[in-house]
Amino acid sequence: MKIVITSLMFSLTVALYSSHVLVAADEQQQAAAKTTFLVIYRPGPAWLVGKPVSEQPLKEHGKYMLGLYVKGSMKLAGPLTDNAGGAVVLAVADESEAKAIVTEDPAVKSRNLCIRNAPVGVKAVGQIREEKVDAAISKALQPTAGRRDDQI
Repeated sequence: MKIVITSLMFSLTVALYSSHVLVAADEQQQAAAKTTFLVIYRPGPAWLVGKPVSEQPLKEHGKYMLGLYVKGSMKLAGPLTDNAGGAVVLAVADESEAKAIVTEDPAVKSRNLCIRNAPVGVKAVGQIREEKVDAAISKALQPTAGRRDDQI
């Protein structure tokens, strides 16, 4: 009887360990399949000129971002210090998923925010050369005179 109980306990331990290893391997595989995207949000046509980000009607946008964070699609986000929009880092399968997330953003739908398609817009972080990241972001944040801001 003691041997049977010991054998059963050993079998359960091996089974639990095996399932834990399989779950960990599956999580690593899913994480490896994701691409990181940088999204730069700019004030849209409905942006309240002269008002800081904290006074913009972005409550639904905040809830949406929180939902993306809970889901694991959004890694970090926040307003730009010059009150000219914000930035979001997404970890998703591909560019079409990143664009779909931005398109469904309540602030984009209400045109309070938009993204600039060039030079950054929605861009895989790996596609921006490390030494050019600051220059690309600075260029993306320049005034929009002569350029067109679009929703995706």
